[in-house]
Formats: sequence, structure tokens, C-alpha cells
Amino acid sequence: MKLTALDLSLAHSGWAVYKDSTEHWGTLTTSELAEPYADLARLKRIVTELGEIARGSDLVIVEGFAFARPQYAHQLGALGYLMRMWLWGHDLPFVVVAPKSNKKWCAGNGNAKKDLMLREVTRRWNVVIDDDNAADAYALLKLGESLVGLQDFELTDFQREVVHTIEEKQKDRYEHLTLLARPTAV
Repeated sequence: MKLTALDLSLAHSGWAVYKDSTEHWGTLTTSELAEPYADLARLKRIVTELGEIARGSDLVIVEGFAFARPQYAHQLGALGYLMRMWLWGHDLPFVVVAPKSNKKWCAGNGNAKKDLMLREVTRRWNVVIDDDNAADAYALLKLGESLVGLQDFELTDFQREVVHTIEEKQKDRYEHLTLLARPTAV
């Protein structure tokens, strides 16, 4: 089973991967380029590199749009849909999770600030991540593990609520997300 979580950003995209009972995470950092079509080159690099990280996943959990910087809203929208198009084109199932849902899942508060998310990731799952983008992706990964029945921790009431809401939104898309993780009966 391979799960990939992506926290998309133009400058610092967080990613986290669960594969064969191990977890890895990191941040893809890009900067504005000074060349013709630089915005397209930047988007292509992000989608290509994150796509390679996601390749072979049984499920990809993508954080939805958070347009904190309105001057980049179009590029962020483009990045979000280009990434979804890449996943779709490679037959990788994906779930989009609203930023507020990820924050509620991790910190119990849909308006949690980045520093609280970092602390909660460490407290809840005993990992030290020093980048807030990677921490957001890691929280998404743990949410994905719960969606497919792989979590190894007790869910809080607010976490169960987030899982239930996502499952309800996805029920037309996937028969039931936990079927991805369950072995077939012999």
C-alpha cells in the first residue's frame, strides 16, 4: 500500500509518503525564474516532481485551495488543477481535503495557525518536522491512513467527524475508501 499526501504551493510544496509501513516527508522548494514562460516552467517542475513522488500510489490526498495571497490565486489554481490532471492521467485515485478540514483533523481547530500544526504533528504522532508545509502534508497523510483503515492510533471525536465528512463527499467516487486497504477474503 502506498499513500501520498501533497500540500501544494508555488514556493514550498510539502509532501509525505506511506509505503510498506514506513513514512517519508519533505518539501519541494521552487523559486520564481527569470526566463520566458517562467511561470509555466515553475508549474511544470512542481507537477513533474510531485507526480514522480506520487507515482504508484493507491491513494493521493491533496490539500485543496487556500488563497492566502490573492495576487497568486490564478497560479495556485492552475497548480492545483494541473496536479489533479496529472494524477487523473496516471490513473491515481485522489481525494481533495479542504485546508480547514486538515487543520481540524490535526489540531481540532479549522483555523489553526502553522506553528500549532507543527506542534500538533509532533505531539500526536511523535515525529519532528521542522517545515510547516511538510507538517501539513504529514497531517494529510495520517488522515489518508485513516481513510483507508491503516491508522495505528485512536481517533478523537473531531477526527472521526472529519473522516466521516470526507467519506460522505467521496461516496459517489469510491465505493468506500477503506476498501483500498482491506485484503480480499480467501
